Amino acid sequence: MTSFNKEVKQISAELKHLSLKRQQLLERKKIQCIFQELRNRAEFGQPEEENSNQHEIDNIDDKLKQLTERRAELQKSLDLLLSGKEEKKSKSEHKDTMFILSNK
Repeated sequence: MTSFNKEVKQISAELKHLSLKRQQLLERKKIQCIFQELRNRAEFGQPEEENSNQHEIDNIDDKLKQLTERRAELQKSLDLLLSGKEEKKSKSEHKDTMFILSNK
């Protein structure tokens, strides 16, 4: 396996992992928001408990932001790798065409 293919495979695997992690965090956040809403409706939530819950939601938001930034970095790397390969392929095809035309 070439280093290019290995790098593309590695980036793709990490992107897949980040998507899974992001989905898990979104589900956790959804559950925390539901708990918070139920406490608010029951009107017996202690302020400490609400702060803890809000802290958890804020923490999830921070992690989601980090995952989004990392995903953007990985996608940019992958795009650069793939466009570089296409550029090399295009140059190679151009050289082949020029060689064929010059030998006619």
